[in-house]
Amino acid sequence: MRDSGKFYHHSGAVGALFVPRGIVLDGTAIVLLGIAYAYVIRYCPFIYLNVIALCGFAGGVGWAISDAVRNGKCRNRVIHVLAGMAAILLALYTTWVAWLLIFSGHQYLILDPRHIWRLLPPIAARGVWSIGSSGTPVTGILLYIARAAEAVGLAVVTVFFARLTAPGAFCERCGKWGRRLRDSDRLAFASGTDRKAFVKSLAMGDMEAVLGLKPCAQDCLDWLTVEIDSCPSCKDLLLLSVSRHVMTPNRAGEPQIKSTVVMRNRLIDLPTCTRLVEEWSTATGEATAATAG
Repeated sequence: MRDSGKFYHHSGAVGALFVPRGIVLDGTAIVLLGIAYAYVIRYCPFIYLNVIALCGFAGGVGWAISDAVRNGKCRNRVIHVLAGMAAILLALYTTWVAWLLIFSGHQYLILDPRHIWRLLPPIAARGVWSIGSSGTPVTGILLYIARAAEAVGLAVVTVFFARLTAPGAFCERCGKWGRRLRDSDRLAFASGTDRKAFVKSLAMGDMEAVLGLKPCAQDCLDWLTVEIDSCPSCKDLLLLSVSRHVMTPNRAGEPQIKSTVVMRNRLIDLPTCTRLVEEWSTATGEATAATAG
């Protein structure tokens, strides 16, 4: 962990097991997923199932990236991004190799990317699948567009799942990833508060603004939540994040919640953490008692 004085930043270090684990275990998982996906899109005639299979494939690739980062203890964002790009390229390459093997009746295993590229024009001219009841195969530019959309979809969904499952902060002292220690209930803005100025002060790391928050009713339309993450073994790493939630009607008139992160990974000490938890617990107990009375 590199302490900038206010917010947490990764140290930039990479664990010794990151490369071997990423190649042997997670790389193998991506290859197997690519082969399975190739069989699905080759033989499944339903485009909706193919889309679901693509999302599942991309989710598996995203999980593999996060698994390599977590268990390989990678705290370097550049290496993380490069590993993600390599995983996506491996997924696409595996799918094409496996698909061409299946398409050839399991006669030709083409591993050279240059040969794969040369086969694309004749395959596009012939077509491999059709849309609708006419049975006319999709050929030419439409087939290229479909394959390009597939590649883009794989990349986008993979990045989404990789970010969704990525580990958070890392405790350099204990060598462990942090985990969620406490979530607050809904917290209200103080009466008469200039909310824009208040949110700006939170984003700058103003701890007094956070300490002044109190629980609000469950039916409020604009509220804040606070999350505290910590090292599972020690209290050397304590991080505080604040999110704002606003409930507004959508175009159909149904309520929807828009959430934005106001402050992320503010470094706090143990006394501040204890004070926050105690104030939330006391205020929540008072609110519950008042409601019951």
